[in-house]
Amino acid sequence: WNVAYRVKRQHEQLARLLDRDPHILALQETTQKTAKLWRKGLSEAGFEHLVTTFELAAEPEALVGGRRYGQIIASRWPLNPLPPNEFDIPWSERVLSAVTQTPCGPVEVHSAHIPAGESHGWTKIETFEGIHKRLARESTMPRILCGDFNSPQKETEDGTVVTFGQSLGPDGLAVNKGDARWARGEHSVITGLAEYDLPDVYRMLNGYQVQEVSWSRKIWGRQ
Repeated sequence: WNVAYRVKRQHEQLARLLDRDPHILALQETTQKTAKLWRKGLSEAGFEHLVTTFELAAEPEALVGGRRYGQIIASRWPLNPLPPNEFDIPWSERVLSAVTQTPCGPVEVHSAHIPAGESHGWTKIETFEGIHKRLARESTMPRILCGDFNSPQKETEDGTVVTFGQSLGPDGLAVNKGDARWARGEHSVITGLAEYDLPDVYRMLNGYQVQEVSWSRKIWGRQ
């Protein structure tokens, strides 16, 4: 869940999460201030094992401005954090990884927060490419990849995935806009990791006919 660095409403977010009775949590867009609140609240709720990007950062002083956001992985079972430099990406704090020792065996968990292309340009695609490079391989244990991908732009009921590097043509097909690398980068993770045991589980369970909104914003002054 991208918790949007909330401070005053962090306790409400925590309560909403605990209502779901989770075993593993992955949170994006925390800050050094809110990470302390989350650590305290989750510890009191029984999540004794927690890791943040702030404690793993090789250069903590770089986590300012557009890079001030970090991530948290928390588990009711022991966690072993993985080195951030396993991912060849521009901002190493945008992927947090750990292995949690569940009663069914170890599970590799990756939480990603992809920079928005609107504000960070090709950093978005370089991050997608780095994630694909690291995860496009067979694994010896079950894996979870989750987070805020800022992608895709649209998914149609027939299963067509339209990235922000594409538009939907009158024939219902996705057409690349500009450099094909942009669409290819988004697709490398959104659809391309399915062959490496990382399919879109939500769509596997619900199909593409369900069109839920995961995030929205109100634009004032428009009808």
